[in-house]
Amino acid sequence: MRQDEFHACFPTHIAVISLREHQLFNEIQAELSEFIESQATFQYLEDWGKTHEVSTSSMNDLTRNDKDNATTDLFNRLRILPNIVTQEVINFAMAVNPNLDPLKATNCRHRASWLSRFNEGDYAHTHLHRPHSISGVYYYQFPKQSKKRSGSFYIDSPVQFHADRSMGMQPIDRIFVGEALSIKEGTLILFPSYLAHGVTRHLEKTPRISASFNYGEYE
Repeated sequence: MRQDEFHACFPTHIAVISLREHQLFNEIQAELSEFIESQATFQYLEDWGKTHEVSTSSMNDLTRNDKDNATTDLFNRLRILPNIVTQEVINFAMAVNPNLDPLKATNCRHRASWLSRFNEGDYAHTHLHRPHSISGVYYYQFPKQSKKRSGSFYIDSPVQFHADRSMGMQPIDRIFVGEALSIKEGTLILFPSYLAHGVTRHLEKTPRISASFNYGEYE
């Protein structure tokens, strides 16, 4: 079969954006640093066990889908990063669907946000963020990997065929994003909330710290 006879149908879009050159990058990092040092309280969630620490005490703060502003929500404590992320989410939605009404795109608001800290040996189990629309992560502190796939962000294919390995085929069913694209401090990743993802075990002594968030539509 010739290469030009292959066609990718229904692709899944993700965005990997570097904010290191953004005019407010230093301010973003300083704002997060101040919050982490003065206000953030990290803990392992009882329901998850020793996977990784988060800056909230309740599963509800990670999955809530209402219009109330929880006092533990990260973006309610920050000023710069939320505005930049919101604009990038709108840009992402418009890029995926150029026919989308701009007013509808701006109706996608942040629903939950928190910090994650991966200490040596920590990981994130495979999970997804439904029923939200767009989710993402911003890397505040990303230690250099001493070993391949140490603390690596991965995504699983949403296509069941890939997992079934039909007819003895071996298609790619998991992508380690950092192997294909450079991820470092200042990297912002956006993806549809239905996309299953996780983080491999972090093997560095310096913690890996990131801000995660969910966006959804308000009626």
